[in-house]
Amino acid sequence: MDETSILAKTFAKLCRDSRIKPGAFRLWHAFYHHRNNETGLCFPGQRLLSEEVNCDIASIKKWTKELEAAGWLRTTRGDLGQGFRYTLFDKDGNALPCVKTK
Repeated sequence: MDETSILAKTFAKLCRDSRIKPGAFRLWHAFYHHRNNETGLCFPGQRLLSEEVNCDIASIKKWTKELEAAGWLRTTRGDLGQGFRYTLFDKDGNALPCVKTK
């Protein structure tokens, strides 16, 4: 299955997940656009995310926890001073695949 169909199915399931508020859906989408194509990880700062999603940092923190609790996101602490690393998951709980670049 190619990345486009995986993403479409993931978005469809994410939209129907009653545990996820609309703001958390927008946040997941913002994370997706920051994802590294080779590693699948993303590293955006909370301030940048709050600007992109048009909300305060408290909402980013709340929605991040919401996405984690529902299994759509995993957050790990980077090395000292590097902030957080985020991994996105698909509709089946698998880490989203990396994109093959040419």
